[in-house]
Amino acid sequence: LVLAGGYTSGGRHYVRGDFAACDGSEDHTPVADRSEDCICLLVLDAPLAFRDADGRRIGPLLSI
Repeated sequence: LVLAGGYTSGGRHYVRGDFAACDGSEDHTPVADRSEDCICLLVLDAPLAFRDADGRRIGPLLSI
């Protein structure tokens, strides 16, 4: 749920009030809008799976 700002993922743009549900069959690669901070509420039913080098490096530090 986007609480403030916005982001783009999978060719779709999400703004305040938008909701997105993702499952394991798709890559969710959000890119926040440059105009303001993007604040989202996330609910996870499994650990995040980082697929790029940066994510795999910082993921363990975040304990998520």
